[in-house]
Order: sequence, then C-alpha cells, then structure tokens
Amino acid sequence: MAESKSVVELLAEALRLLCEPTDENLAMVSVLLVEARRAAQAEAEVRRWVPVGERLPEPCEWVLARWHGIARPGVVAFLNGGWIQGGLEVSAPALWMAIPDPNEPTTVPR
Repeated sequence: MAESKSVVELLAEALRLLCEPTDENLAMVSVLLVEARRAAQAEAEVRRWVPVGERLPEPCEWVLARWHGIARPGVVAFLNGGWIQGGLEVSAPALWMAIPDPNEPTTVPR
C-alpha cells in the first residue's frame, strides 16, 4: 500500500503542475487540492482533544490526557479498560489526544 502524502507534499506537487498549466495538469491540480483538504482535516482530527465519552484510544496506545481541575496534561495508556500512568492505574481523564510527532512543528492544542 502506498504511503499517503502530507498536506505540504500535495500542495507542492499542485504548485509544480501549475507551472505548466495544461488541461491535464489543471485537472490533476483539482484532485491534489481535494486530497490536501482531506489530509488537513485528518491531521486536525488527530491533533484535537477527544472527550473520553466520545471515543477511547486504541488499547495500549500512549496518549496525552487532561483531567478536570489539573492544568497540565499527562501521558497515559489505555489498557484492559483502565488508564495507566507510570505503571500505576489512574482515574479516567476527561480528554485525550494522540501524542504529536516530535518531527512536526506544532503546538499542543489547549
């Protein structure tokens, strides 16, 4: 299966095609822009705080978590129906999100 391209890669390819505006290239630019929009929406979905009541992370997935009344997020795993932090079971957080890729320039949403 081919690896999906990032938003930046899709837009760069679209700009390259616009340098030679043939009918075929312009049609491909339209396709690339739709793909870039979908990729941006998917990236935004991954980076948002998800209420625990809406969806849980995959089992054994390490995520950032926030609890009501606690200012800083913590790193926890959802395992066997419970939440683990530092080897200890902790109360269920209110929100969670995927841990951002350290190679991507981003900030953690509040």
